[in-house]
Order: sequence, then C-alpha cells, then structure tokens
Amino acid sequence: MSKVRERILKRAFKIFSKKGFDGARMDDIGKAAKVNKATIYYYFDNKRALYEEVLYLQLAKLSPKIVEALTLSEGEPEELIRRVVEVYFRFLEQHPDVLKLFLREVCRGGNHLRNALRKVLQEQERAVRDGSYVKLEDTGLLERVGVDSLNFWLNIVGMVIIHFLAFPFVEEIYKVKVDEEFVEKRKESVLKFVEKIIRCSER
Repeated sequence: MSKVRERILKRAFKIFSKKGFDGARMDDIGKAAKVNKATIYYYFDNKRALYEEVLYLQLAKLSPKIVEALTLSEGEPEELIRRVVEVYFRFLEQHPDVLKLFLREVCRGGNHLRNALRKVLQEQERAVRDGSYVKLEDTGLLERVGVDSLNFWLNIVGMVIIHFLAFPFVEEIYKVKVDEEFVEKRKESVLKFVEKIIRCSER
C-alpha cells in the first residue's frame, strides 16, 4: 500500500467514525490527508469505495485474531472461549473508534458493512482451510450448554460490547467510571459468568 493511500484511509477512518458515511465530505478527508480530491479519486472510484475499504480494513484487523483464538491446538473449549473474549475486549480497547464506525453504519442499514464483511469472510474461509480452526459445535460444548452457535456467540459479543455502548448509563446510575480498570474487571466478570454456565451444564 502506498503511503498516500494509507494516509487517506487513516484520515477517512477518523472522519467516517465521527460523522458517518452521509456526514463525511471528501473535501474534509482530502484536507485531513493533505491531498486534493483528484488524488483521492485516483485511488478510489468514489466515496462508497473509500468507505467500504475503510470498513473492510477494520474488520480485517479483527478477523485473523479471532481465527487465531479459535485455532485450538491444545486445551479445553473453555480456554478457547477465554481467548476469544480476550481478543474482543482487547480489540475494542485498542480501537474504540471502530465500534463508533460500525454502529453508525448499522444505523443506516448496514449494506456497506455487509459488502466489506463478505470480503473478510472469504479470506477467513481460506485461513480456516489452511489451519486447525475449531468450530465450537465440534467440541460438544454447545450441546452441553444447550444453545446453538449463533446465539452462543451473540450472547458472548453482547456481553463484551454492552459497556462500551452503555457507559453513560453505567456512569450515571452506578457512579462508576468506565475506565481501563473497569474494563479489566468487566472482562473477568464475563469470563467467570460463562465459565459458571459451562460448569452448571456439566452437572
């Protein structure tokens, strides 16, 4: 990737995260990246192409981390879940603007996100074929817990991201600052909750 293209994408990410697709202007992106609009259009056919590339790059940062966490060479399924939860928490801590970007896109229908996701999933499938990726369905864990794969992962992701979305409620109602220490405690709470559910299912 050329340095100019990379700079355009970085600045576009910041602006799209703050203003969304409809609110972002190519003039502002060009100004932030210190290039003119002609340069942007040299690398990207239009605003949609630039936006979807920004979405794709953020998804592409997370996808290989998930695949790696789900590559179980040794250990129990519970350890696999712990690794995935930690990946999600760490990613959102390190990239807080990504959630803003995705939420803005979801609020406008999510079509661009779907396009970016298809591209990431195709690449993920190749990575899965080439590695030792483990599906939770194959470990027997979901059967023990009594939930299907879709709802299991929706529950996990929901518990991971809720405090990032609801921090004004947490801070105002419970008078607790949602800071790094809080997030670490929240991660351990989620892990303990999941582990307890798994242990209860084994009785």
